Amino acid sequence: MLLAEAWIHDLDPFLVEFSDGIGLRWYGLSYIAGFLVAWLLLRLLAGSRRTALRPEMVGDLLLSCVVGVLVGGLRRARLHGGRLVLAAANDRVRQILEITGLDTAFQLADAVEGVVAR
Repeated sequence: MLLAEAWIHDLDPFLVEFSDGIGLRWYGLSYIAGFLVAWLLLRLLAGSRRTALRPEMVGDLLLSCVVGVLVGGLRRARLHGGRLVLAAANDRVRQILEITGLDTAFQLADAVEGVVAR
């Protein structure tokens, strides 16, 4: 018997579940943690001049990465008959989506409540 065959888990995919199927999932938390650690490390490297990035460029780079992750998530959701709605996005995110033309690809909602009620 392989060790992988012996490992059976019963982990709940939700860290916090607000309602049926809506909540903060563990993999969402890992994305947030990954982007936060990347931001901290890149700021450290940029501040010590170990990279071509200036410290003020790090946020823009990571925001571009987040948009890339969202585009990938949108593609996957559509492949499986789902949808991806960005709720309560701030003005800067909305501006980036408009500049890149992605505002036509994503559904935007002003509040989370409007998305959950659909």
